[in-house]
Amino acid sequence: MKIWNWVLANLSDIKDLFWIVFTLVTTVVAVLTYRRAKMTLLQPLRSEVIKRQTDNLVCLLDYLDPKNGSINTLIDYLGIIHCNLYMFSEECGFFTEVKDMNDEEFQDSMKQHISGILIVKENGPLNSLSMPGPFDYPKRITDEEKNRIHNEKRVLYKNGIFDNEYLLLTKEFQKFMAEIDAFIENPFTPTKIVTALEGLKTDIYYNIKNPLQDEVKLFMQEMCDKMSKLTEFKPIEFKPLGVVNRFSKKAKSHNDSIKQIRKLIREYLMVDKK
Repeated sequence: MKIWNWVLANLSDIKDLFWIVFTLVTTVVAVLTYRRAKMTLLQPLRSEVIKRQTDNLVCLLDYLDPKNGSINTLIDYLGIIHCNLYMFSEECGFFTEVKDMNDEEFQDSMKQHISGILIVKENGPLNSLSMPGPFDYPKRITDEEKNRIHNEKRVLYKNGIFDNEYLLLTKEFQKFMAEIDAFIENPFTPTKIVTALEGLKTDIYYNIKNPLQDEVKLFMQEMCDKMSKLTEFKPIEFKPLGVVNRFSKKAKSHNDSIKQIRKLIREYLMVDKK
């Protein structure tokens, strides 16, 4: 009887309490239902993102597989050195005086190999490159003028004075960089891997602008010095691979970068997860 009286006396408070509990339960159920529905609706989209990201990373992993060749071969450092030796030698008129460079097949091969340039001049306009107008025609240079230019270049290079504003790049190099850029720009490439790829690019351009350019210039300085000491005409033999070997000793190695990138990819793909 006492309990009944207490209930009747506190009926309003009890009703309010039950209303609060009912409201809380309803709110919790609504939130859980919404989250469940949201996950159900977004699951196909998330699955598609994971699929595309996986396909992208698998392609990158395969591309950087050592079975496809060393990273230096993919970058084509050897080809870049060849093309720039060709460019500097042409400026000095060495094609008739250096063995193999006088070969027309060699010269045609170099021209077909070249695909672009890398600006190495730090500031100011480029004086060696010009944009011809619609009525501009190449000026004809006499043999006498050519010899004068060649001799001037030989003297400058012999003394270690180089005024080149760019270096030549090869088709293989451009192809490799295009592949790397495609992976960097792909929206499905994780941020950590993008950062690692950008670091690889930075090291590659450092190698070309610094040790590679230095070794090519050093070779030309040595070549011009040898040519100036000749008492009679005799084609000089040289091995471009020797320039590559000297460059390799000073260049930044990419092996650790490639290993790190492959490791990140394997972690994202959970290849080694048991």
